[in-house]
Amino acid sequence: MLEGLGLIGNIIVLFGSLVALYKASDITIYQSVKVAEVTGLGKTTTGFVLIALSTSLPELFVVVFSVFEPENLGISVGNILGSNITNVCLTLGACFLLIALKYPELESFIPSMAKKEMGDL
Repeated sequence: MLEGLGLIGNIIVLFGSLVALYKASDITIYQSVKVAEVTGLGKTTTGFVLIALSTSLPELFVVVFSVFEPENLGISVGNILGSNITNVCLTLGACFLLIALKYPELESFIPSMAKKEMGDL
């Protein structure tokens, strides 16, 4: 689709896309703070809900569009489930890593906390 633009054209499209992504994320953060103020929910809760929606929405659209082609349905359901599992595991792993780096004396507490969290999942 963009092969006719050449290397310079594709680089311009890349930088334009990055600028649009930067501006869109800035607007999203500003509006999510306003939503948190209006609803009375915490900023963290609102942020988690918006991040969860924004990371899962593309996979949801893949599932919706795959309904029209049933032979791709298994792949799309696996895509959304795998994405959610990966998001949760990477988030928990990053949290545990930061706790271990900040509080090395809690090394015995982290495995039991991880076991409890994985049991809840």
